[in-house]
Amino acid sequence: MGTRYDGPLTTNNVSGWGMQEDRRRVWPRMLAWLIVLTVIFLGAYYALTGYLAYRDLQSARSELMSARDIATVSPGHAQLSVANATASAQAAPERLDGPLWSLLIAIPVVGDSPEAARELTGAFADAMTGLEPLVDDMDLLLASALVAPGGLQADPIEVAAPDARAALPKIEAAQRRLGAIALDGAVLPQIRDATTELQDQLELVHAALASVASDA
Repeated sequence: MGTRYDGPLTTNNVSGWGMQEDRRRVWPRMLAWLIVLTVIFLGAYYALTGYLAYRDLQSARSELMSARDIATVSPGHAQLSVANATASAQAAPERLDGPLWSLLIAIPVVGDSPEAARELTGAFADAMTGLEPLVDDMDLLLASALVAPGGLQADPIEVAAPDARAALPKIEAAQRRLGAIALDGAVLPQIRDATTELQDQLELVHAALASVASDA
């Protein structure tokens, strides 16, 4: 059993108690700084990766518009633009993947927009990946390749039909993925509008593919 000290205070006693008191004061401050630094790091990470994903989507959209504009005059360059768009589309969801994004998505309300953005980019990437085989058929489906004296040529459509049929299930899967996004939650208007726009575009793509697949 220890012996209680009731003697007068000494320098050693005072300095020892002072060091203990300093430690008790330092730990809360260190913890607060650690929390602040963690929040800053996570904020910077989410901002950077979100911006990079947005840039990938913008790049993909620009490449697709370029392909549309030059397809009739330069099918080869249009094919290259579509390939670049596919690469950018595939890169976007990878930016929003990983444990840190999963952690953010798990937070109620706060995670609604990040989850919608990840599903949106994923659906877009799925659709572009599904259309990859048709890139080589682009020159076959131009009006100049289909028109023949006295009517239309069936050969180009017959060549592209198998790729169109193969792409249909992937486009339908992308449409289902978009349809599963909960847009009625706390989703940013920009993400909601982009989701609706992509749904409309995929409906047009699906109709075109179905037409090519059935005409063969």
